[in-house]
This record gives sequence, structure tokens and C-alpha cells, in this order.
Amino acid sequence: ADKVNFRGKWTPFMTFLKEKGFNLSENNQSGAIPIIVKSIRLGKLESVKEMLAKGIELNKEIITNYNCINSVCKKGKFELFNMLMEYKPEIKDPADCIESIISLYKEKIGRVKPNDKCLSNYLQMAETLFDNYKIDIKSNSRAISNAVYCRSIEVLELLVKNSIDFSD
Repeated sequence: ADKVNFRGKWTPFMTFLKEKGFNLSENNQSGAIPIIVKSIRLGKLESVKEMLAKGIELNKEIITNYNCINSVCKKGKFELFNMLMEYKPEIKDPADCIESIISLYKEKIGRVKPNDKCLSNYLQMAETLFDNYKIDIKSNSRAISNAVYCRSIEVLELLVKNSIDFSD
């Protein structure tokens, strides 16, 4: 079983494979992406939790090597982000994560009610990243132009608080 067709959630077939001793956690020689990573990339928190309950492995290395934090930032999956951050992963490009979050914020700000939870969740994700990683946002970055474009004082304050230089 070199390739497991997988749609992001646990299936009876996977239970069958596991019962037969097939290691669904292992990254096999074909370079296939671990199934739990596929669930993370799809943003499916419940599926990730179910896989963990079934004994599928998730650790700092997997999260780091497959750039999982970046994936959940691009999707704006707050609960999944928080769960993965508990593993204290390394992030190859935290500035890209911030850019993704601010882009989502910009997309949503005109479409959701001002008190919508997703906006504060995005800010909290960005805050967590700033608190845990050294983030160098260039003055010409998409994050800054999007922050200005979405006219959100909260986003601008977050960037200023984290020493982002707006002088250019």
C-alpha cells in the first residue's frame, strides 16, 4: 500500500489498514505526505483530533518539516493553529504567515460584522507569532500594504507594536 487515497478524514479503510499493521504515521519511501499533514493542510481540526485519537503521530518535526503553521495561517484556522503551536514548531517563514493572516483579515473586514470572532482570531494568531518568533517584515511587504488597505487600526497597531517600520 504505497499510496493511500485520502480526503482529509478518517475512513473505515484506514481503520482496516491500521488493524492489519499498516503504519499510517510513517512517511514512506515514496515521499508521500503523512495523512495527518493532509488533514492539517485542509484545515480539518476534527479530523486531526480523530487521527491523534487513533494513534497517528504528530510532533514538532512533522509540523516544522511540512510547514503546517503556514498552511493553517493561509486558511485562518484559529483552533488548529493554537493546537499546532502547542508543539512549539519552528517556522521557516513567519513573515509569510503574518502576510497570510493580514490578507485574510483584509478579505473579511468588509464582509463580516465588526464583532465577528474571525477578525479577533486573526489578530490573536498574528500576536502569537510575533510573541514566539523573530519576524522581519520588510517595508515593501504585502503585510504592510494590506494592513494600510484594510484600514484597520488594530492591525496597524499590532505592526507598530512589533517594531514594523512604516517610514518607507
